[in-house]
Amino acid sequence: MAELDPRVRLQALLTEYSTRAEAIERDLSREH
Repeated sequence: MAELDPRVRLQALLTEYSTRAEAIERDLSREH
């Protein structure tokens, strides 16, 4: 695995966060 550039790591975190946020929004909209 290549050394991760801080920007690459940040992008990966943002992607993971947005994926989780979408899943949470879906769960919340299903409850209501």
